[in-house]
Amino acid sequence: MDYLPTGSIIHRLHPFTKFIFLLISMIPTMVFIDPIMLMLAAIINCVLVWKIAKLPWDTLLGIAKVSILFTPVYILTGLIFIPHPAGAYVLFYLIPFLNYFPVSLESLIFVSGAPLKFFIVIAAYRLVPLTTSVPEQMRGLLRFKMPSSICLAYSLGMSMSPVMLSEARTIQEAQRARALKINYRNPIKKLKAMVPMVIPIASISVRRSGQLAVAIESRGFNYEAEKRTYFRELRFHTRDVIALVILVAAAAFEVWLDIYRFDLVNYTFTVNLIRAAFPQLPW
Repeated sequence: MDYLPTGSIIHRLHPFTKFIFLLISMIPTMVFIDPIMLMLAAIINCVLVWKIAKLPWDTLLGIAKVSILFTPVYILTGLIFIPHPAGAYVLFYLIPFLNYFPVSLESLIFVSGAPLKFFIVIAAYRLVPLTTSVPEQMRGLLRFKMPSSICLAYSLGMSMSPVMLSEARTIQEAQRARALKINYRNPIKKLKAMVPMVIPIASISVRRSGQLAVAIESRGFNYEAEKRTYFRELRFHTRDVIALVILVAAAAFEVWLDIYRFDLVNYTFTVNLIRAAFPQLPW
């Protein structure tokens, strides 16, 4: 289970407030293109909130490492599939002999924001399960009239994923103890080496599914959700109202920037800064 009870003020917020934070954290990824503005959004939406929540930095660094790992893929696919800006100075070609896929300063700056968007989305998504237990997430969803079947599927997905990953690691270690070689550099051989793990994982999944079905039925899942009572009721507090006001104000400011100051959120902001810093280069 991912929940880390550090006792921070973010942990004490209502689950609905955290879901709103998750949705509003997506706004910079949709309206911002400039990497500098995306970097500021990542620092505020992720690093600052992570600090307030008193969460371990290793988890955030792991997300950053994954983003950096896939950065060449983002940039390469962006340079290939995104149209080259008209009139931009061509620095080089991805296929030089045929002059295919031109690369300019504008195109490089444009595609460099994709890893930051990925980082913001994943960090915001991970913040919710790290600061909210699965029962609280379920009650927060039920509080706002979400169907109980959807809430159950969500909670099972959130709670069972770490369990199944742990089971997969246990099976992998058991297979290695039986002299099964898994770490191949060749991806085809590595894929073939994973085949002996499929049947044990599938068997465990089926067995756990049966156990879950019995447990769910024995706890009255078919009983009407609106008549259920809880040992700890979730209520909105002053801190939730303050947090929602801050989130709505931040969302309105980001939309205002996109509408009235597009020159700041567009990729040309960073392009103009680089050109001003290095005027001697033939941009």
